[in-house]
Amino acid sequence: MPITNNKSGYEFDIALSFAGEDRYYVEIVAKELKNNKIKVFYDKYNKIDMWGKNLHDHLAEVYSKKALFCIIFISEYYAQKVWTNHERRSAQSWAIRQKQEYILPARFDDTEIIGLEDVSYIDLTEFTAYEFAELVINKVKTTDENDLKERLREYIPKSKKFNYTLNYSEISILESFDNSRFRYRAISKIAQGLGEDREIIRKNLLYLKDKGLVDLVDRPQGQKWVITNDGKEYLDYFYHELDESSGSG
Repeated sequence: MPITNNKSGYEFDIALSFAGEDRYYVEIVAKELKNNKIKVFYDKYNKIDMWGKNLHDHLAEVYSKKALFCIIFISEYYAQKVWTNHERRSAQSWAIRQKQEYILPARFDDTEIIGLEDVSYIDLTEFTAYEFAELVINKVKTTDENDLKERLREYIPKSKKFNYTLNYSEISILESFDNSRFRYRAISKIAQGLGEDREIIRKNLLYLKDKGLVDLVDRPQGQKWVITNDGKEYLDYFYHELDESSGSG
């Protein structure tokens, strides 16, 4: 089974850090991200997960390890809060260790935040919450696709059983089986879920069938596709390699 629910290799695509006084704007952003299948850490969405945990340690882990990006909503209120500063310090610690873009500052005003003076930011006075959410969605999707393609280029199969490398589209098809609650899937549903043309999906499925990773079976509703045990094993192997290359886990 996959270790995450997204392509980035992290539990969340985005972690939101904000002051309660700015919740109205941030909540609209969170809803838009969620509606567009972006995995977002937003306190209201994660109440059950946080229930009973040591919040100091849990939030430090979320903001320092578990997200592809952290958006810090800078405001006069943000600078005054104990918890927001705890989240910020955790995020900055991770950004320093990663040595790559992680914190995405977004400003409601000109409040100075230590350590973020030279980081490029978005001026929220120029964007509605819906427009800002669209910027975030594009950022995540572009990063996910580029990151996976780069990892696939660097991916060196070590398994004697799987001495070949699947491309991004073929792995996405295997993932669609793994993430579905239905064992048997029609080609139309696979294409719809991935937003791809049916003919492209059909050709990729035939290639995967040739490799023994999927199979076409007769069902009462007609012929449908199913992932094989080898397909599941390949996914497990791929996720392991992806996890190793990302340094997470």
